[in-house]
Amino acid sequence: MTYVENIFLCMASPLLVAALCMGRRQLRLFLFCIAGMGVCLLSAYINTFLAAVCQADALAATVEIAPVVEEVMKLLPLAFYLLVFEPEGERIKPAAITVALAYALPVLLIVVGKPSVSLSARRE
Repeated sequence: MTYVENIFLCMASPLLVAALCMGRRQLRLFLFCIAGMGVCLLSAYINTFLAAVCQADALAATVEIAPVVEEVMKLLPLAFYLLVFEPEGERIKPAAITVALAYALPVLLIVVGKPSVSLSARRE
């Protein structure tokens, strides 16, 4: 398992247990959090696959492929929610914000969890 998968499991499993314990009222929030984190993990794999298929260098993969894949992947859980459950207008905005924040959470934890090169160079 890679580092991102470990973070996903460490964050999603307590959220799943909390979702079961909190009851039906808060279940939607937890499911959108787990969906957002899962989509983040899946988009990392799709980014890598598309970069390999297109034979893109690092700059092209970062500038051209990753933003498109990430935004489309963020849209998928929300589109599923809108098309299948047809929610009221007041429930759409919290769902979109929850998916977007949960999408950014694993990436943020990876960036904050690793020391930067500039900080480690200053210590020496």
